[in-house]
Amino acid sequence: MLVAVQHTNAVYPKDPPYHPDNNYPEYLFGMECISPAKNYVYEAVREALLNLGLDKANYGTAKWNPFGDMIRPDSQVIVKPNFVNHRNFLSDEEKYFNALVTHSSVIRAVLDFIIIAGGKTARITIADLPMQGANFDKLIERNGLDVIRTFYKQRGFENIGYLDLRKYFLDVNNDGSINGKVNLPGDPLGYIKVNLAKESSLVPIEKFADLFVAPDYDGPETVRCHSNGDHRYVIPKSILTADVFINLPKLKVHRKVGVTLSLKNLVGIIGDKTCLPHWRKGDPAHNGDEFALSTKAKMLESKYSFMLRKSGKIIWKTFRPIGRLLKWLDRAVLFGKPEGVAEISHGDWYGNDTIWRMVHDLNKIIIFADAKGSLSEEKQRKYLTLIDGIVGGQGEGPLKPEPVNTGYIIASTDPLIADITAVKMIGFDWRKIPQYSQYACGQKYGFSDFKGNENKVSISYSGKKTSLADINKEYCFSPSKGWLGHIEAR
Repeated sequence: MLVAVQHTNAVYPKDPPYHPDNNYPEYLFGMECISPAKNYVYEAVREALLNLGLDKANYGTAKWNPFGDMIRPDSQVIVKPNFVNHRNFLSDEEKYFNALVTHSSVIRAVLDFIIIAGGKTARITIADLPMQGANFDKLIERNGLDVIRTFYKQRGFENIGYLDLRKYFLDVNNDGSINGKVNLPGDPLGYIKVNLAKESSLVPIEKFADLFVAPDYDGPETVRCHSNGDHRYVIPKSILTADVFINLPKLKVHRKVGVTLSLKNLVGIIGDKTCLPHWRKGDPAHNGDEFALSTKAKMLESKYSFMLRKSGKIIWKTFRPIGRLLKWLDRAVLFGKPEGVAEISHGDWYGNDTIWRMVHDLNKIIIFADAKGSLSEEKQRKYLTLIDGIVGGQGEGPLKPEPVNTGYIIASTDPLIADITAVKMIGFDWRKIPQYSQYACGQKYGFSDFKGNENKVSISYSGKKTSLADINKEYCFSPSKGWLGHIEAR
């Protein structure tokens, strides 16, 4: 088990298509495509792949091909960034956007090495499922991915595309009200329902399936996906027919699951988020994990908020002040309770016992589900994760993260140990985060070889060998309010 951590200057290059500043021996495009400004990201990605031991024998020559054992000229390759939204709700400043999504300079570097291995015939799809109100075209343009794609097409690489996996998006106003639903083309290959049944990590709580909620989606349909012993997920065929899956998550905190890294990034492989339980209605005393404590105000918000947002701008603007008043009363009612209890809603806290189970299911699917959606005992595709931590996101992620200049690229073929490495470096304790601490070693469809012993995980930190046990915090990220005081390393 090996993780490569490359630490560099926390600076993204400014101008797409983000050429390297060095004409490396294996580089395909020559001196005419070299940046006059330093590109720390390209160099860090390159060094991380080397330090994973990928084709180490040919490093420094034109034959170096780090993805050569993974990708062939006829391979279908999925590149999965974190493209959650076209804007950071906290601020429109560029540095806040950089804390929100995977930067396309990371994607560019990875694409160069994919085409070294696959040439012009490998089919490469950059795919994601943003939040329902996201404008995918604006996101692509703002992130520079459109310029990158044009660069490759001009040089004969026609098989590189990007794909919005959503079947529809919600036309959302700045105040949160919803104008309506707009249908999208979605995956041109269609979708398959993958049923994990008894292999789902949701099985221990399936008796509470009538409480399952997927935010901003049809509640009854979410329940139907996880009833009568079934646990069905809508997966695009483009994902299931891929030979190689390259995961490019963002180093970022998350209100519902603690952090969103390699494991959580797979929420974006879904074709319809209706099938994704994010929490259970109510509080733990009533088998829920939506809030720590239920109040009348919280229950009203839970039941009517989405309905009012769909009712139009005028109705939503009328009821929003009432909602703010109810929240104020809520804080008064809960005065004297543990700090932060009044702020917890929508499963945004350390007591969320639902979402990590769904995340585990998706990781089983990406490794073991075949092209027809059936689970196989053999791994079905090659896998690599490479975390964009050049600028990380702390605070109220995933949609309102504050930027932290960290300068990390973290890579591994094992998503769990990559995430745990990142978590330790930003000052959190992975044992306090259920998506990591609750991983069942030895399960039939295990997506990681990690068995809890940090000494068994090797780390190449900027080329120097160490172990996961010796990795200490280098930054103290602020968790979201619902995790404050419950996730930090001591």
